[in-house]
Amino acid sequence: MTSTRTPATLAAEVLVEATGLRKAFGQDPGRVVALDGADLQVHPGELLVVTGPSGCGKSTLLQCLAGILPPDSGQVRHHLPEGVVDVAGLDDDARTDLRSRRLGLVFQQQNLLPALTARENVELPLLLQGRPAAEIGAAVDAALARVGIADREDAMPAALSGGQQQRVALARALVTDPALVLADEPTGALDSAAQDDLLALLRAVATGRRAVVVVSHEPAVAAVADRVVRMQDGRTA
Repeated sequence: MTSTRTPATLAAEVLVEATGLRKAFGQDPGRVVALDGADLQVHPGELLVVTGPSGCGKSTLLQCLAGILPPDSGQVRHHLPEGVVDVAGLDDDARTDLRSRRLGLVFQQQNLLPALTARENVELPLLLQGRPAAEIGAAVDAALARVGIADREDAMPAALSGGQQQRVALARALVTDPALVLADEPTGALDSAAQDDLLALLRAVATGRRAVVVVSHEPAVAAVADRVVRMQDGRTA
């Protein structure tokens, strides 16, 4: 399936862009270079898959896009309705606010809070935003229904299968209606049927003004993308 937006339209608009990102961990002689001049642009309406071998810098790139990890050099700029924001110029509170308003994050290990039900996990981002109770209830109902997990809303994470947990994690990412969904190896722990279901959900999300970026080394994930960016040794090709 392809994007509903034309290539010319996609090329003219940008949601987020990374330029010349460099990031290393540790000190010599054990210093590891994760990013070595990586560039990326993400456009509205596209499902973009970043692929490459383990250790090539995919997850580090995603964390830099989200403002979770600061690059050693280079820029990450989010194109917001009110203007372009350079993540490096934001303090911790402002980066957290940007993620809350702008991004939906999905991780391979789900990061669901074990003491909360599926519904309570999905409610959490809206509660942190201080949304009214009636608005929260309607938004959570819609998000759970969208990912097909409404019948398990009262279950604890431990009582859910891996595929169900990932659906809850996706509902949590979508409940704030983010412009950009960032998913790090979201299908890695799923069987083929659950993987296909999750990819169909991500494919459906990447429409209109919303985009999805998925980091994965799986060919099946790249096969559903509008665009594939390959990484090798910390660089994008």
